[in-house]
Amino acid sequence: MSWCYAMIRGKRITLRGLELNDVEIILEHFNDVDVRRYLGMLVPISKEEETEWIRRGWEARKQGTEHRFGVEVNENQQLIGTCSLFDISSVHRKAELGIAIWNKQFWNKGYGQETLKLLLCYGFNFLNLHSIFLLVNSDNERAIHAYEKVGFTHTGKRREAVYQDGAYLDLLIMDILEQEFRELHPNVKLL
Repeated sequence: MSWCYAMIRGKRITLRGLELNDVEIILEHFNDVDVRRYLGMLVPISKEEETEWIRRGWEARKQGTEHRFGVEVNENQQLIGTCSLFDISSVHRKAELGIAIWNKQFWNKGYGQETLKLLLCYGFNFLNLHSIFLLVNSDNERAIHAYEKVGFTHTGKRREAVYQDGAYLDLLIMDILEQEFRELHPNVKLL
C-alpha cells in the first residue's frame, strides 16, 4: 500500500477524494433498495443531495472532523463505493467509520475488507487515532463478517434501534483499537 497524491493505494483498490463528477455513478448504485437498506436511508436521494454531501465532505475535511473517500478499483479506476472516518475527535483520538461498497458486482469478493484495512491504517497512522468504532444493523451479516475478519470487536448494542421492513432491529456497536490493528495487520502500512 502506498500514499500518493492524496490517494491511498492498496493491492486492488485505491481510496481517493470524491469529485462532483462522481455523483452520477454514485446515484446509479446508491439508490438501489438493497444498498440503501443497510445505510439507514429510506428514500432515494437526488443528484442535488449527493452533490451537497460531497461538498460537505470537503468542508468537514478542512475542519478536521471527517475524511471521505471514493473506493476505486486499481485495474480500471472504476468507482465502487465510498468510505469515511467521521465525528473525529483529536482530543480523544477517536472516530466513527462508515463504508459502503455500493456496486453489487463487487460484493463478497474481499473489496470491503481491503477498504477497511486501508481506512484503518490511514486513521491510525495518518490521523493518529487510538480507537475507531462503527454501528451496524444486526441483520447485516455480510458487513459484520467483514468487520470481524479485520479485527473489530463487539462492544455493545442499541436494542431495537432500527425500524426496517416492519420490524425492529438491534444496532450493534463494534470497535478496534490502534494496538489491536497493528498486531493483527503488521504489514499494512502507508508508505
